[in-house]
Amino acid sequence: MSSETPSAPSPVPVKPRKERTSVKVHQHTMLLYYWPVWFFGLVFAVLTLLDNHRLAILPSDGQKLVATELTFKENRETDAVTNKKYEQGTDILYSEKHPADGSVENTSRIIANNAYFGVIYFTILLLVIFFTNVPLRGLTATLFLAAIIIVFLLLYSFGQLRNLAEKFLMLDVRINLAGYMMMAICMFVLWGIAFWLVDHRIYVEFLPGQIKVVTEVGEGETTFDSAGVEFLIQPTDPFRNHLLGLAWLGWAIKTVGLVRNKDWGLGTGDLIVTTGGSDRKQIHIANVIGLTEKRQAITEMLKKQRVLQESSS
Repeated sequence: MSSETPSAPSPVPVKPRKERTSVKVHQHTMLLYYWPVWFFGLVFAVLTLLDNHRLAILPSDGQKLVATELTFKENRETDAVTNKKYEQGTDILYSEKHPADGSVENTSRIIANNAYFGVIYFTILLLVIFFTNVPLRGLTATLFLAAIIIVFLLLYSFGQLRNLAEKFLMLDVRINLAGYMMMAICMFVLWGIAFWLVDHRIYVEFLPGQIKVVTEVGEGETTFDSAGVEFLIQPTDPFRNHLLGLAWLGWAIKTVGLVRNKDWGLGTGDLIVTTGGSDRKQIHIANVIGLTEKRQAITEMLKKQRVLQESSS
């Protein structure tokens, strides 16, 4: 009795990797880094809504807010001072100097009782404005961080750090729900217009043998021979390119394996492209997302031009 030898399983065909035909990098405006303004605006709007306190506005002659004595009568509430009837649940507020006629207000302005929300949001706004307008690259960033650490240590050594923190915490900056929502929605709309409509119209595209450039919105595409083209990535600004550019988030996403594309990445960088030939031009493309990851792809695309030149010669 003969036994049949099992046939070996056929190998699974491996799909050939699709060869990249171009690398395109887009310039972005500084509004790209303003995402914390609309993001934390929405966060504090939700926190304010959950806190669910009300904002009362008294007339100029009111010295303090006084809650009137209410009595329940025939399913309606009566103000014991003014003897007026109001719907159940209505807030009745009046000035202490003129309690007879009163200042009645049915307020629906939602505000948080926590004063730190406004202080933190205002601080975030100031930091975003500062870091997007003051470049801190390389040694400058190191000196800036060193200065902050030295000032911190000096304040701590002389016992002034706690006093300064207490005074800072005494600040009472309050923004109501409508204020947070207006700031967040308006900033998100402006951010979205810049990110999805304007920024993608300014770019440099690297192709085998040539590069295509658009440096102004509405400008036509200019083509350069890629022979002799050089590119330089400027030193990064740790606050703008890494912190506000979300380089840390891109690293975390790749670390947990959510994205396996080696060319994908967050964080930003500034690219300088110098064209070849006798009339060399410098092209600045600022705030390119994932520029560090695209560096290798750009280098490989420029190498293809050298291979084409060597094969044709």
